[in-house]
Amino acid sequence: MTMLKLFCFITGDDYQLVNNDTPASKRKIKLLVNCLFLPVIVWTVNAVLLTKQVMLLPLSRAIIAGGVVGIVILLIERAVIMSNGSWVIALLRIVLGFAVAAVGALTFDEVIFKNEIDQQLTIDRKAWTEVCVSDLKNDVAAKKAALQDEIGRLQNEWSYLQTREIDNAEGKNGVPYGYGRVARTLDSKVGNIEGSMSRLRSESNTLDSLIDAQRQTLGSTFENRSLLNRIQALFHIVSKSIWAGVMYGLITLILLAIEFLVVIMKMCSKETNYEKKMNAIEKIGIDRLERIVSDDPAHFQPGRLYPVARRAQAAIDAHPPRILS
Repeated sequence: MTMLKLFCFITGDDYQLVNNDTPASKRKIKLLVNCLFLPVIVWTVNAVLLTKQVMLLPLSRAIIAGGVVGIVILLIERAVIMSNGSWVIALLRIVLGFAVAAVGALTFDEVIFKNEIDQQLTIDRKAWTEVCVSDLKNDVAAKKAALQDEIGRLQNEWSYLQTREIDNAEGKNGVPYGYGRVARTLDSKVGNIEGSMSRLRSESNTLDSLIDAQRQTLGSTFENRSLLNRIQALFHIVSKSIWAGVMYGLITLILLAIEFLVVIMKMCSKETNYEKKMNAIEKIGIDRLERIVSDDPAHFQPGRLYPVARRAQAAIDAHPPRILS
């Protein structure tokens, strides 16, 4: 199979007619196919890089993804080339081109700015974690405030009882000198209060560790390979850095040019002899069908094809009628 035959298969043209036509006709077929291969190659490479480098999937899956994307883009571009070029098709292609270019710019930037996006994802993960634990921190703060109030109350009671215990042990407040029954009772109460304060402090520390554990759990559930998270991080970078925005816009314009290349070449290039021949064949076919449908007796008489009518007409032609015979 020659390259021209392959190109004709891709564009849907008749190889025999193109092969016997002018060099300009063959050159335009090759031009359209070359323009078609540009977005196919770009999207295939982009899909492989995005799957392998960004989403960290195996190379086999990356190759499969690139092949599927390449086939889809090939079918879309082939449909554009084979279309009749009406304004509806052109408008649809423009809308589709903008959408594909926007998505393509996102995926390309995901590959180009991979390290910057990873850094931004670290920042986003911390911010998202703090937002998620904010309600828990408010509840913990309220519980800790209540615990601190209780600890303060117990601290005051502990100081009061300890002072009384010392005074009673020293024989003050009208009691005998020494560590007697009253002092032992006060000492027991002080010990109970110290145990309660220790338990409350332990609960307060447990609340702090609960926040840290929740923060670590949320941080581990944040998926860096999630495409939506990476796209959000990319837009954070673009909104913060003017140079990143310029690069994103430049890549979008390049992809727009590549996507519209086939449409521009098809609609704006000079009509070739092969295309004029195809238009003429189409017009002749339409004209013939219109004559058949309108039953024009001057150009089409169905009875001429009927065998009985043909034999009768042959007999008349062989022995034409005469007035004096």
